[in-house]
Amino acid sequence: SRGTSCILFQIRNKVLYLFDPYQVLEKSKLFHQTRIREMIWMLKLLIKENRIPDLEFLVAVHDCIQTSNVKHEYRAPRFVESSPTFTIVGCNFSDNIPFPMWEGDVDRGGTYQNWDETVRNYSQDSIPWESKLNQAVFRGGVRISSYFENKRTAGVLCEEAGRSRLMFLCQMFPEK
Repeated sequence: SRGTSCILFQIRNKVLYLFDPYQVLEKSKLFHQTRIREMIWMLKLLIKENRIPDLEFLVAVHDCIQTSNVKHEYRAPRFVESSPTFTIVGCNFSDNIPFPMWEGDVDRGGTYQNWDETVRNYSQDSIPWESKLNQAVFRGGVRISSYFENKRTAGVLCEEAGRSRLMFLCQMFPEK
């Protein structure tokens, strides 16, 4: 199923073209559709401001590795090819280019339009460093890590790596 949530963007003579054979913009999850609409808005703005040349690139709207650039033992794409893809994840064996994508929830500041303002506001943190709590917060889903060669091994060793390890540690030490 590799590439089924990918869109090819092309800019030629200040015109934006999309090649979307899997109809991601119409048939994918709503937050994937929003991610693409946000990208289209941003690209059209860059074209209008003459800040982007003629080019072509691939965007994956989900959080999985699309390509491998070296041989590896992880449970992920293994065919080695140099095919950089903009996506929301990257790793040490891929040409994926991490790229911020939001769900477009304006109430939570999740759009490209106000990204600069959001970052500026975070940088204006008024709490002194010494007053902050010494703790980390994990905000993500638990899923089988691609660190393991197959799902069976991952199920047996899930408490040793990845998101499952974080969940395990949180349950073992809830006070920390």
